[in-house]
Order: sequence, then structure tokens, then C-alpha cells
Amino acid sequence: MKVGIVCYGSGNVMSLSNAFNYLGTNVDLVDDYKELAAYEKLILPGVGAYEGVLKKFRSKGFETPLSEAVQRGVSLLGICVGMQILFDYGEEFGRTEGLGLLKTNV
Repeated sequence: MKVGIVCYGSGNVMSLSNAFNYLGTNVDLVDDYKELAAYEKLILPGVGAYEGVLKKFRSKGFETPLSEAVQRGVSLLGICVGMQILFDYGEEFGRTEGLGLLKTNV
């Protein structure tokens, strides 16, 4: 089973990686959107404000490949703002369109 942590510049990915390794699950740090297709499970961390996190995520080109992975049945764990950006939109500091993978708002 291949598990990847999506690295787009928001989140403490090393602490997350260390925690999964401690639990006996090997994880890879994925910083190239082209590599997402190789994973069966993905982890999307996030720290910061909704809009800022989305800007970083989108600027790295992860939006379409992540949506395609979820449509293929890849399991996805969102953590903190990484979970929040999966929704249709967020209202922190005004309305910001999210990824639309979960049909409601935060």
C-alpha cells in the first residue's frame, strides 16, 4: 500500500510523517502533482487561513490530480485546514471557493 503526504507548502509534514512511521506505516512526501496517481491513500495537511492554504495548493498544480485521485477511489485524509479546503467553500475572511469534494461549506 502506497501512502503519500501531499506537500504543497502548508503543514508540518515531517511531524506527520514521523507519526505515521512510528505507527508502522511508511509514507512518502509528495511534492509533485504528477506523482499523485501512484498512491492508494493520500494525506492532505494544512496550517493557516483557508484562502492562503488554497492559493498555495493551487499554485503547485495539485487541484485537478487530487480530484481525479478521489474519483478513482483513492482514500483521502484531510487534516486541519487540509480537511476544510475539501468543501465547496469557506467563509473565513470572506467567501473563498474550495475544492468541492465535500458538498457543504465551512
